[in-house]
Amino acid sequence: DTYGWILLKTGQPEKALPILREAQIRDAGNPIIQYHLAAVLDVLGRKAEALNVVRKALRASETFPGVDEARALETRLAGSCSFLLTG
Repeated sequence: DTYGWILLKTGQPEKALPILREAQIRDAGNPIIQYHLAAVLDVLGRKAEALNVVRKALRASETFPGVDEARALETRLAGSCSFLLTG
């Protein structure tokens, strides 16, 4: 997860995605990994998938490092996804 997050933060989301997907498989209940995966999906333009993943993170725990950022991401994605759905 840490390596994937570093890749995202250094502008390499395409490389981060498979690493974070693998981290999620290994620790599926970890909300931090789910949030990091959602952030990568968002950067890659996969908004609906990112929204589903970040919501899963927030359902898993109300307190984890980055929870405020995860909530902000959910709010932003919910707005953009509803726009996409309503056209």
